[in-house]
Amino acid sequence: MSTSDEEFLKELLEDFKLEAAEHLQVIGDGLLELEKSADSGGNPTKTEEVFRVIHSMKGAARAVNLQRLEQLAMVLEGVFHEVKNKKLTLHPAMFDVLYPATDMLAALLGEIDKPLKSVSQNDFNLMIGRVQAIRNVKKGRAEQEPQPARVKSQPAAGESVPEPEPPEAQLRPQKPSPEKHTHQKKEEQEQRQPQTQQTPSEAGPEAQQDAAPADFSAVNTSGRGVSENETVRVPVTRLLEILNLAEEMITSRNILRWHADEFGESAAELARLRARLEEELTDNRQATLPDERVALRKTIQDLRSSAGRLARLSDELSAHQRRSGRNIDELVEHMRHTLLQPFSVLFAVVPRLVRDLSKSSGKEVEIAISGAETELDRRILEQLKDPLIHLIRNSVDHGIEPKAERKKAGKSEMGKLAVKVGKADGRKVQIVIEDDGAGINRERLLEAARKSGAVSKEALQEISTAEINRLIFASGVTTSRMITDVSGRGLGMAIVLEKITNMGGTIDVESEPGRGTRFVITLPQTLATFQGILVESASELFLMPAQAVSRAVRVDASRVKTVESKSVVQTGGHTVALVKLSAVLGLSSRERKPGGPMMTGLLLEREGRRLIFLVDTILGEHEGIVKPLGAMLRWVKHVEGACLMGDGRIVPVLRPSELFVSAAGLGLQVRSGDAATAEKPEQKTRVLVAEDSITIRNTMRNYLELAGCEVTTAFDGQDGFEKLMTGTFDVVVTDVEMPRMNGFELTAQIRKQSALQDLPVIIVTALETPDDRNRGMDAGANAYIVKSNFRESNLIDTIKRLV
Repeated sequence: MSTSDEEFLKELLEDFKLEAAEHLQVIGDGLLELEKSADSGGNPTKTEEVFRVIHSMKGAARAVNLQRLEQLAMVLEGVFHEVKNKKLTLHPAMFDVLYPATDMLAALLGEIDKPLKSVSQNDFNLMIGRVQAIRNVKKGRAEQEPQPARVKSQPAAGESVPEPEPPEAQLRPQKPSPEKHTHQKKEEQEQRQPQTQQTPSEAGPEAQQDAAPADFSAVNTSGRGVSENETVRVPVTRLLEILNLAEEMITSRNILRWHADEFGESAAELARLRARLEEELTDNRQATLPDERVALRKTIQDLRSSAGRLARLSDELSAHQRRSGRNIDELVEHMRHTLLQPFSVLFAVVPRLVRDLSKSSGKEVEIAISGAETELDRRILEQLKDPLIHLIRNSVDHGIEPKAERKKAGKSEMGKLAVKVGKADGRKVQIVIEDDGAGINRERLLEAARKSGAVSKEALQEISTAEINRLIFASGVTTSRMITDVSGRGLGMAIVLEKITNMGGTIDVESEPGRGTRFVITLPQTLATFQGILVESASELFLMPAQAVSRAVRVDASRVKTVESKSVVQTGGHTVALVKLSAVLGLSSRERKPGGPMMTGLLLEREGRRLIFLVDTILGEHEGIVKPLGAMLRWVKHVEGACLMGDGRIVPVLRPSELFVSAAGLGLQVRSGDAATAEKPEQKTRVLVAEDSITIRNTMRNYLELAGCEVTTAFDGQDGFEKLMTGTFDVVVTDVEMPRMNGFELTAQIRKQSALQDLPVIIVTALETPDDRNRGMDAGANAYIVKSNFRESNLIDTIKRLV
């Protein structure tokens, strides 16, 4: 294949990826709609739509020689062909295969151009077999011997769906020829022509439905006016490159501003010198000769003229700087708006996520989404995905009660979850995630916060309801009775808060016991330029991210107290520790000179923790572009990147999260309410492992011992219980299916012993149904880990959190 053909095929693959991503979205939405109507006979319109999209995807995959993607699309097409022709009736059980098949299509699409394939051939073959078996489903029962799917599409009335080839021909590997590519490319370009070139009456129904944004080749070159509806498809990477170049001009604007200020200051200094010279000449008139006075007056006149010219140039330069600054700001703002995308891009995964979570937890949850048309910066949408998914998981797993509990409380068995998006004041967007579940159990939350050390006993006496609710964002705090694969580890909400804060947003929580919980996220519509507080410490300049700073403070040295050898001060109703920024950064700092009782600092707050970093001087705010340190300096602590100042100096940008960690490492108190205590010497955690499989038992013992645990093993539940009666342990890890006494029975026996009621129990098992998990919770287990999702780090982290 020639170089031009390779480039052409590469271009076709990029077009295919864009088109296939749109097709997958339609398929996913269609499956959700069809699942809802499966019991009532299905939705013929939606079935037709999904069938057509899969058919188009199959043909496009064949054209670019993506054989596995084509084969899977073909067998899916066969299923919907029979549903469409009423030879097969949709049944809810089918969707347990159709959804994973759609996920595999997405995985196959994602592995294009990647050397390592994410879908093994064995998994692919199994999926093909599962989809083919659907065609033998009759009223929900599958015949034992599934037959290969043979697709023979018949176009419906009014359709122009091409007749698919026989399966033998469709599965035959095909090498795309340049002529075939050229023909398809022309067809694609014709389909992508703007709809303004044809009226609805001239274009057929398919042409109207399949119309897509125009490619560069379809740009209007006719001389007529360009319609507002015409679009050009541009790679996001290219837009980001242009935006980065535009944002680089902010640094140029800052440099120009600095030079304009310096020029103005120089002109003013020259004017002051001229005035001083005139004053000296007037005062010393008798001391100078006439000729000298004439020469001096001529010099003063020249200085006056030069000072006036410099003043005018300074004014013009300042005006030019202001105009350029406005133009740069407008350019950056318009470029950021090109990256705005509707929330529907992010919300596409939500209905499926809620459906899967509901099914795995044995609950019924109805999801309502509004405001999906609201636009947000694409970069924020990408960063928002994980926090949004976690909040939804949290609502389904923690918030909404099981059906029996809801019925007992007089609620509908089906829980309600709402996600609403809308515009807020000041170019901001507000996202509300609300459920009608049990609400936050504040007593359990306070107890969990106290145990984790997020709040002290003294602080509990003065804490408000709003502060109690915000404790769910503290690291290590969870109200879940059991740790599962979905939640209960006490990390997720802390990560949510951190990510929202890093995007320049805020998150608030409201909860009413028995009625539900409401999260309100406020985010900027576009990612703003970095804003930092410029400070001097130990004769060095640093930038502290403004979003991490609660406020600047002035501390009276006479109000500083010592609690357990730590310096603390009362501010805003809280006891907050003090630490020199230079000490945290490891810089040598001169001792404070006497006579200066007031100290300057920045109050930082993170996950409910407060700390004042003392600095020499706060110089002001700075707006600029943060440059990363690069691969050679990626291990430098406390520094996120660097900013170029207007005068050419390079100033490090600090990373607040690492400052808190280092402050804690110095033995300083970073929690509000009380002083720090010295870390206790690390002791080995004593673990009892009850497992009947000798292989798994020895494997667990090995990596737990490598993690620093002291491990005792038992060959079944009865043996484990006997060892518990004669030994002392910090945690129990048990399997379920064991002879003599299974894991559920062992857990129940442990809870019956008064001395062992608080002993953490972790169940590690292959049983993963909601009923099995509920049995584990009823027996009194603290964590339930499914072996199919098992990771060594998960078990070790769970032990650390429970002990």
